Amino acid sequence: MWNIQNGHNLHRLQRVEEAEVTCLLPLRENTYLSVGWNRKIIVYDVTSAKKTLVPAGESWGGGHLHSEDILAADYCPSLGLLVTASYDGEIIVWNTDTQRVFVYLRRCPPGRRCAAPQASQMTARCTKESAQTPRPRTSGDCG
Repeated sequence: MWNIQNGHNLHRLQRVEEAEVTCLLPLRENTYLSVGWNRKIIVYDVTSAKKTLVPAGESWGGGHLHSEDILAADYCPSLGLLVTASYDGEIIVWNTDTQRVFVYLRRCPPGRRCAAPQASQMTARCTKESAQTPRPRTSGDCG
């Protein structure tokens, strides 16, 4: 991790496995998450400013549910939700307070027609100005 204003190396995050990292996100103050080809969510605590090498921290409490490489992730701080998406089309929405699954979305298998979402399924949008509350999703709603 570099300070872009002066070019100083602030932290070097410990590698967990020989796998590509596809995303690094700030979670909370002094806490970062990385995801990638190892299919895991790795937590780093950079609280100690004196350490340059930051060891990989605790395991993600929700386990490692992706069966393929995690290619993308995003975090909505106002809702406390983390979203991870893997190569096979699975999208998992996590509650960051409990580190448990909030919503698990799976891609429809080839050759099958998937049912329309139920009204009880929720979708949420995160904006910088304010978080919109989750609203019921209808069958014609594309998000």
